[in-house]
Amino acid sequence: MLHNCVAIVPCRAGSKGLPGKNFLILGSQKLYKITLDQALRCINKVIISSDKDLEKELECYSVEQHRRSPELSTDQSTMAELMLELIRRYELHESTIVLLQPTSPLRRDEDISKCIKTFKDNTFDLVFTVSAQDRAVLKSGFVRGNKFVPVAEPDFTFMNRQDLPEIFRPNGAVYVFNGGWFEENNGFTSNNIGVVEMPKENSLDIDNREDFDRVAQIYKKHSKN
Repeated sequence: MLHNCVAIVPCRAGSKGLPGKNFLILGSQKLYKITLDQALRCINKVIISSDKDLEKELECYSVEQHRRSPELSTDQSTMAELMLELIRRYELHESTIVLLQPTSPLRRDEDISKCIKTFKDNTFDLVFTVSAQDRAVLKSGFVRGNKFVPVAEPDFTFMNRQDLPEIFRPNGAVYVFNGGWFEENNGFTSNNIGVVEMPKENSLDIDNREDFDRVAQIYKKHSKN
């Protein structure tokens, strides 16, 4: 159990890509409860934020329930706006916040503990999990009018794929940051970010039905092991 941390589990009812995805059944549990159970295993204080009344469903859970306002429950609402609301309401300015999204159910407990350790042992503003991506994306660019503008070094556009450097992207599974820093910074954006790499198979994020079906297959396989 990791102390002096607060886990935040956002659980909005709506979703354009997959309606009600946080409440779909994966294995034998609702998606959000998988993350809630994991948060309680790893961190001593947990806040779940939802625009849905979960009081009866969470009777046996030792968690703080935040009822999200309609303004923070739309498809246009941002995670940064929600974090700022929670930091101010629960006075989390001195807390290490661990954001755990229900849409990453293949995340392991050790991914959480590694992120917290990386954050506490260094001077990063923010630590998040990443997964390896196809390096060929470095050959890509933007088209501005009829001009090609490389996304990275111009030389990368003409290099063989195997000669390109490895690249990684945030996978959305774990974010760790200080509440006071986040409020002062007014969001996640920083040039001082630490990372913890996760296996690509564990990094799947559920955004639509195809994602959910893929995750369900892997989750079933993991449950048998």
